[in-house]
Amino acid sequence: MIRQKAIFLSACLLLYYCVAAQTFSTKPIGQNGSWAGSLMAATCNGSLYTIDTAGQLIRSHLGTGDKKAVNDQYYGNSVRLWGGGKNLFTLEKDGSLYRTHPETGQWSILGKAGDWINTVLAVPVYGYLYSIEKNGTLYATNVNTGNYIALGKPDFSGCMAIYETGGSLYLIGTSGNLMQVSEADGSWKQVLPPQSLTNSIAAAVLSGKLFSLENDGTLIRYEVPAGTKTVLGKISYKAPVFLMAAGIKLYLLDASGSLQEISL
Repeated sequence: MIRQKAIFLSACLLLYYCVAAQTFSTKPIGQNGSWAGSLMAATCNGSLYTIDTAGQLIRSHLGTGDKKAVNDQYYGNSVRLWGGGKNLFTLEKDGSLYRTHPETGQWSILGKAGDWINTVLAVPVYGYLYSIEKNGTLYATNVNTGNYIALGKPDFSGCMAIYETGGSLYLIGTSGNLMQVSEADGSWKQVLPPQSLTNSIAAAVLSGKLFSLENDGTLIRYEVPAGTKTVLGKISYKAPVFLMAAGIKLYLLDASGSLQEISL
């Protein structure tokens, strides 16, 4: 009987270590510290874009780490950077929204100057920019005209992050819950209950799944909208971090200015 218990316990330990084993690999891109001084970061069209302390918008090759300025425009007044579709979007301190074409470097204002002064979160999606204002209102802005409309009720005040996949928006709420929001009318339902994402410090969507980095370095995958959780392993980093998706991989840029590729 004792031998059977020992075998059972050994099997349980083996199962635990199999489940807990890291299910991804990482490798450094470029030289450690090459992106020191990056204030904002986003991916677009398979490249990394950063705004540094000098106010430059830099494009980096995600294979080699090679860097080059996109244009000679000054981005030192930008407070947000978003990448999606064929364009980059920056929000200025005065609330003006600008679009930058990443290949040509063309930089132009969208809509009226100052119209986005209350914007706190946004995500570009197929010709639209979905944004959340301080009062919790969700807006959809046509990135070609700058025209915008409010969607649904102002239900999203205090939300910490917004993502998009599969025709839906996903918002992390103040209580650490996850909401699925309709891009058509702003209606929503809860996917993960409160406290689920309280320890999340960065997240990104890849292949229809939400990947969250916890403050202890744990990388977690959530199936959305099912909400199924899988712990993938741990990553070393120096806070704060940017977690971004490009192609079939994740990329992590941390406060040391080092960039890691995460293959799943």
